[in-house]
Amino acid sequence: MVEQVRPPSRREVLSSAAISVGVTVIAGSVATFLVGFPAVWVDIAMTDPTADASTPTGLPESAARGLFVLVLLLLWPVTCRLGRGTWGDTVMELQARTTTGETAERWRCWARTGVVLTLLGVATVLGRPGAGLLAIVVQWLPALVRSDRRSLVDLIVGVVPHTTSSPKLGRPFVWPSPPT
Repeated sequence: MVEQVRPPSRREVLSSAAISVGVTVIAGSVATFLVGFPAVWVDIAMTDPTADASTPTGLPESAARGLFVLVLLLLWPVTCRLGRGTWGDTVMELQARTTTGETAERWRCWARTGVVLTLLGVATVLGRPGAGLLAIVVQWLPALVRSDRRSLVDLIVGVVPHTTSSPKLGRPFVWPSPPT
């Protein structure tokens, strides 16, 4: 039996996104260090020891862009937890479901984060990282106004967010006042 999809609240969606972005930034920093540290040593090894202050040094721009793409490729499996969903979804008790209510296949979770990382990667390689961040925010804004809380990427990939947290059906219990 397929469970009916229950959309998350705006607070759950925003919290999930904030957690996912935070984990992505931390993992991206680690990946940048792992990729960048050897690149610095290669750069040092390639520098001419007779170079003076006017000699341009450093890795070529194409190498730096290639290293950035490598960082994104290392980051991709981390952001989607190898196709099991984002970190924020896990913390906020959200699940990725298909439009029929079944658990989303792993490829959908991979695509869900892959499209966002590709937007950022393409914009950054083209020298417009701000435009990439803006595109990510714009594609995500429909999740705040749609009743099913789906972003543009969710619509394209066919994912519907589902909350597994307990529904808040009534008022909180009011404890009686202690006797005076």
